[in-house]
Amino acid sequence: MLRALQAQAAGDADAVLAELEACARVPVCVRVTRRRVAALQRPGEVEIVRYEPSVQIALTRQDGTARVVWRTASRRIPVVQCVRVLREGPVTGSSSELLALTDPIALTGSC
Repeated sequence: MLRALQAQAAGDADAVLAELEACARVPVCVRVTRRRVAALQRPGEVEIVRYEPSVQIALTRQDGTARVVWRTASRRIPVVQCVRVLREGPVTGSSSELLALTDPIALTGSC
């Protein structure tokens, strides 16, 4: 997830889409992601302030929406986004895949 947020802050839509493989296969998701990346570009190192996972433990395949709060040194006000995640538990392969990032939501907003 950090790589996707770093690429987003750097304005590198291609790198974001490389992290969101499922999104990269859907033209409308690609267009929305490119627009979002352009709007969220900002200089500085990305710091994840808070991460609320979609699930604590997944034993099998499970998808859900996580909430991430991040910022860069150049901006005091953080960005809050929802992140769609597909998790594979130990029974089905122990991995996770980012599916999509949303537009920013309110600082106190929930996913």
